Amino acid sequence: MESWRDRVINYLVLPSIGNVIFSIIGSKILTGNWLELFNRAISGDWRVIISLIILFGLISYIIKKLRETKIYGAPVVAGTTAPLGYTEIGTINYADVLWRIKAPIPSPIPSFLGSSQPSVSDVIAVSPPLCPDCKTELEQSRRCILPGYTWRCVKCGFTKNNRDSFDQERDRAERIAKSEIEKKIREGRNDSMS
Repeated sequence: MESWRDRVINYLVLPSIGNVIFSIIGSKILTGNWLELFNRAISGDWRVIISLIILFGLISYIIKKLRETKIYGAPVVAGTTAPLGYTEIGTINYADVLWRIKAPIPSPIPSFLGSSQPSVSDVIAVSPPLCPDCKTELEQSRRCILPGYTWRCVKCGFTKNNRDSFDQERDRAERIAKSEIEKKIREGRNDSMS
């Protein structure tokens, strides 16, 4: 959730600065004089500046929405792999926060299509992660000027700046969890063979 300060900076200050810069550059390109469009605006030809400001605002808005809706490497899944839901099997510490790891609840009825037992590939990491200090779910907000995100705990005040979003880090935590589970399975097989 964006704070009022973030909203003022993102929707008022930064676009205003951009509008001025865009108008100055546009003035130099169109007239050869850096401030000619400002002089015309004062003399009554203000429509050019207003048009440039609106155009820049629209472009900024479109770019912001495209960045917000970009999903990084998320697979398209038609249906669920866990018809009975998921159960938590543990947590792992990755990116200085805790990630809940869940596996599908096995079906009590044998399946004619294959094994009713979940496989390692069915294991998932759950977003949002938990605070490492108090185990409360973290909140995520975009940073104003620097790229990346800020993760905050509402209970204890823990904060962490991170380059990547919950979703990107969740995918990485999931891969690490699957690797750890596969390692334990291999160790278990080796112990039973000896």
